[in-house]
Amino acid sequence: MSETTTVSFRTDREVKEEAKALFESMGMDLSTALNVFLCQSILDNGMPFTIMRERPSNIKARRQVDPA
Repeated sequence: MSETTTVSFRTDREVKEEAKALFESMGMDLSTALNVFLCQSILDNGMPFTIMRERPSNIKARRQVDPA
């Protein structure tokens, strides 16, 4: 196994806590989940998902269903 290093980044506290809870429900900690993301990005030679702008009509419809 290669040498490990520390990566530090900033995110909103709420995003971190929600992501941490999500990944724990999947049986992994935040560090493992971020490593999965990084490794998959390398395998895909880019983002491991498609990034698109959401249509304003979709945002409006979602807010009507879940106004929170």
